[in-house]
Amino acid sequence: MQFLNHYLQRFFGLEPYILLPLIMLVIGVLFRLKIKDTLQACIKLGIGFSGLFLIFNFFAENAGVLITHITARTGVQLSMLDAGWPFLASIAWSYRYIPLFILAVFVLNFGLVYFRIIRTITIDIWNLWEMLLVAMFVTQLTGNSFLGFGAGIVTFLLAILLADLVSKPLGVCRA
Repeated sequence: MQFLNHYLQRFFGLEPYILLPLIMLVIGVLFRLKIKDTLQACIKLGIGFSGLFLIFNFFAENAGVLITHITARTGVQLSMLDAGWPFLASIAWSYRYIPLFILAVFVLNFGLVYFRIIRTITIDIWNLWEMLLVAMFVTQLTGNSFLGFGAGIVTFLLAILLADLVSKPLGVCRA
């Protein structure tokens, strides 16, 4: 059991720019995509994601100095910094249970479609960062990983149900 626990901890300890391409590679193989194309896409995803983290880390390290200089020069006292969605997304994609969360989202989504509860299929993995962020916040606030994971799943359910409800009146769903 320690053997399995050790390797699971190492797997979940991987950086997001390594973990997400690995997850996408597995998904590509499961859907029987060409290995060459899947591998090439995963490498590009990893490079792009590591670039995003490099830029974020550079910004995070230098933002304080920049804000200090701006406030000193202009005399304006800024009490908050709006870093926008890239900052939050990069935090969200460092969530410890990303592989389990993505797997749970796909299983749940396909189950809901299979049983004809909804007609919307989620294929946009990148925008799961909002649900991951909710999971991280709840985990940090409560200290309970299960509660955080559940909160992220509930957020996903709300998003997918709202997507399904909104698409019908707009005539988007034709199936």
